[in-house]
Amino acid sequence: MKAIINSTALGKQLQRVTPVVSKNTVLPILSSVRLDFQKNKLTITATDLETTIQTNVECDTKKPFTVLMEFQDLANLCSKISDQPITIEETDNGVTIVTDNSKFKFVKSGEVAVFPSIPEDDYVFDYEAESDFFWAMSCANKCRSVDDLRANMNAVCIELKKDSMNIVSTDAFVFYCKKFPIKSSKQISIMVCDKFINMIKSFPDGKISIGERFIKVQKENEIIISRLKDAKFVNYEVIVPTNPVFNFKANRKDFISSIDLASVAANLTSKTCKVDFTDQSQIKITSQDIDFGKDGEINFFAENSVDFASVGINGSQMLKILNLFDTETVEMQFETPQKIIAVKSSEEENTLCLIQPVFVN
Repeated sequence: MKAIINSTALGKQLQRVTPVVSKNTVLPILSSVRLDFQKNKLTITATDLETTIQTNVECDTKKPFTVLMEFQDLANLCSKISDQPITIEETDNGVTIVTDNSKFKFVKSGEVAVFPSIPEDDYVFDYEAESDFFWAMSCANKCRSVDDLRANMNAVCIELKKDSMNIVSTDAFVFYCKKFPIKSSKQISIMVCDKFINMIKSFPDGKISIGERFIKVQKENEIIISRLKDAKFVNYEVIVPTNPVFNFKANRKDFISSIDLASVAANLTSKTCKVDFTDQSQIKITSQDIDFGKDGEINFFAENSVDFASVGINGSQMLKILNLFDTETVEMQFETPQKIIAVKSSEEENTLCLIQPVFVN
């Protein structure tokens, strides 16, 4: 039993499954890929038991067969054979790969029946996602906690409500929420791992299916299934302003460049910058590092009706938030120098970010 396939096309699909190929010596079969040759189609499956990816590529096969091969051997071979047909043949002793002028023999990685099967779940919600969904997932992933001890913050939460689907994350300093208007009969909250998000962040579209234990995305010839985290997201609704009044409006790029410039003289540990609102048409951002005798002052034009003099912010955290938006202007709510700061886009109402102010002496 054998199949003919283009080496470049095969190598491209092998690159897609690379993130889930394990080097676990305890379970060496996880370093293999399953190759299902069917009529005119090869299905490649790889898993690390948490995330499973299945992708398809065209091939020429007369009789279906399935083999397990060491991923690294196959990937290395395809990377060194440039855009030419190869013949993959299953033999009693293993797998033989033949090109126009070369021949390679590999042992099978194990029995096909031993390879982990595709996870199954009762998916309770389906959603035809577009690029803005995957962009929101990527933005939320940048705001999650990286502390493994904070299980209720170190993943992105997808929350289904009656009239919306919310993508939420926080690290206790920065908060991100993106709402998608939908109708759902189910009200559930799930935690999605970062590996899954990194694999789908560049998708232009795809079908999202949410279950009790897994989340799945289907795009053209590719399926990715990820196990959900066994944790419950923090109760964030108590900190979200119900009716925020935005009293500050600025050009996003100007604000980013001003904070970035002020950070040059800011303390390396606290990253503190002071925003002065005394002039309603011009904002002054100052920074200082007493230990090294540095201070900076930057002025830029912005509209504000803030009724107090100044507020302290962490420049690094504010830059993170501003870079999550892709619009010309941003608006902020500065209620008091001690209360949480709300940030939104002037052109897009369904995205809200929060950031804690810092004390400035």
